Amino acid sequence: MNYPINEHPHSINGVSGRMHNVHEPQLVRGNLVHRNQTWISVGRPVKGYGTGGTMHVEIRFDDQCQNGHQSFAITASVCTAESRRQRDIAAGGCMHDEIAKVFPELAPLTIWHHTSTDGPMHYVANTLYHAGDRDCNGLQKGEVRQIRNGRTGLPCWTLEATAKLPQYVDSGDCPEETAILRYVPMTRTGEGKPRDLNAARESACWPEATDEELSVDRDQLKSVLESRLPALIAAFRADMERIEFLWEPGK
Repeated sequence: MNYPINEHPHSINGVSGRMHNVHEPQLVRGNLVHRNQTWISVGRPVKGYGTGGTMHVEIRFDDQCQNGHQSFAITASVCTAESRRQRDIAAGGCMHDEIAKVFPELAPLTIWHHTSTDGPMHYVANTLYHAGDRDCNGLQKGEVRQIRNGRTGLPCWTLEATAKLPQYVDSGDCPEETAILRYVPMTRTGEGKPRDLNAARESACWPEATDEELSVDRDQLKSVLESRLPALIAAFRADMERIEFLWEPGK
């Protein structure tokens, strides 16, 4: 395959722009990937940031993170007359709501933000966390669980006195020791958390999911997520190829 080098004009969903620095694939952590594949749109006026506000959208599908996986990101940057004088931007980052207003043609692609060739980032773990009512330790509110060593995985224990030993005693003879020590489990009590079903939909790239579908038993939801992953990756690949980004080399 002949790979385009440097930059060239390219339109995505009818929006004009330029593709930058598409190079020959490289081997990263044992995987052949495209290290740089970035598209930048033409500028469009945007309100609310200052005089002469202009927004550009940047889309990339590459392995700039050097983790051996090509991932997709869509971000925006806004420049104003003042920020240009300072050689800076007035705003930037994951501005998907603003992108939808200024570049509605590109809004359908925001669903794939942080999706790689093997699926959305932390697809199952993030979705289960947001859809569930368990805290960051995996505990529901009021649930008590013994702590385990993060390195060995073994249960943790602490020494505890079964009776309180007095600090001062009046006696003709040495008093008997009344404190008996024993090991008891070190525990953590869960704080729980509210379900964030909108965040779960975003993590799963599943905007049409109902509250009921996301609120099922954890194991059931995990099974559903795993079963829909192949079709999700196929849809993601179809979108990447439609907008003429190069998929993972050799596939």
